[in-house]
Amino acid sequence: MDLRKGPFRAFHSRNFRLFATGQVLSLAGTRIHEVAAGWLMWQLTGSATWLGVLALSEILPRLVLWPVSGLVADRLDRRRVALIFQSLAALEALLLAVLQVFGWVSAEILVLATFLLGLNSAFWQPVRLTLIPKLAPPEDLPTVIALTSVLANVARVVGPMLAGPAIIWGGIGAAFALNGLSFVAVVIALLMMRLSRADTTPPRPKKPGGVWQGLTVVAAHPGMRPLFILIGIFALAVRPLADLLPAFVGGVFDKGPGGFAALISAMGIGALGAGLLLSWRQSYSGLTTLMAAFGMLGATATALFALTTSHHIAIICMLLVGVGVTGKNIVAQTLVQSGLDDEVRGRVFAFYSVVFNAAPSAGALLIGYIGDMVGIRGPVVVGAAIGLAASFLVFLWRKRLAPHLEVSGG
Repeated sequence: MDLRKGPFRAFHSRNFRLFATGQVLSLAGTRIHEVAAGWLMWQLTGSATWLGVLALSEILPRLVLWPVSGLVADRLDRRRVALIFQSLAALEALLLAVLQVFGWVSAEILVLATFLLGLNSAFWQPVRLTLIPKLAPPEDLPTVIALTSVLANVARVVGPMLAGPAIIWGGIGAAFALNGLSFVAVVIALLMMRLSRADTTPPRPKKPGGVWQGLTVVAAHPGMRPLFILIGIFALAVRPLADLLPAFVGGVFDKGPGGFAALISAMGIGALGAGLLLSWRQSYSGLTTLMAAFGMLGATATALFALTTSHHIAIICMLLVGVGVTGKNIVAQTLVQSGLDDEVRGRVFAFYSVVFNAAPSAGALLIGYIGDMVGIRGPVVVGAAIGLAASFLVFLWRKRLAPHLEVSGG
């Protein structure tokens, strides 16, 4: 296969191949950790509210630190920052594994450990997103973003597939240990990548701008402002389903870790399909319409999932959730990446990371709390309806938004 052509052309770049390898291994470890942590929390508490607290604890550091982490990514050597925080994440995950092996992990300790991993992630995510445009030639940026999503969803499939056997044969502590070891893969990849100083050091700012510059850029942009609003609304209303799956698995479908892993894996397979489909695209034209269509598919499938009591039908719904949600996310990130100056990329993507990741966690806490009182299915259906309405509005406004969003590669 000629890697210089087709949907896999980004793999012609050595840096992207190294980045991809590290990301697959690390993200698979993260998915293993998420399955293990969610299942352990359900065993410890049997509460959907605690599942929401667990999800929120991972995102809380980003909520507090995003202006600082974005400025760090725009001022300091990005590879060095990445190496520091990925190394710390490895140590923290391995410590949690040791505590679990000795039976010392309570719900409170699990929340604290997740908070510390989230603290590292708060600085890692903006740096990771700022490095993506440096992994391949500029004309391959849409393919790089799509393939990065594909790899994340390969990990989404592989991680839960490994989590079940790891928990059954080695216990939850073994799953935490695998996550700790997986961070080492990213450290090795970063050390091996051939990046110049210009690639890892942000350019000097053309004009003064502090920690809030990313928010200012988004608020002033006629295309990004509504785009970020859509990302936040959809994330708050639809995407909490992934964090609340243990409540459905244990409370609706009466399944164990295997049933949980099957649903997560189905979502990952659907997301993988969306990423491969989008990796063929080279034009930015029509992406706004495509984003709305993916959003409507993901929201509809989420509602159907919440309404069914059949685990087999739920697996099909999660496949469609994966296609719709991931397709919308890939298109949204492509539109954001293409329109940014490198000097503010870290701060904009720190804000993006908060909107993209904090809203699902906050939504999971709210829906989980309401679900403990009235049942989990109804609140999820209401959230899906809100996401469907938001996506439909984007579809109606597509001609007004497209000239401001589809600005590159048209």
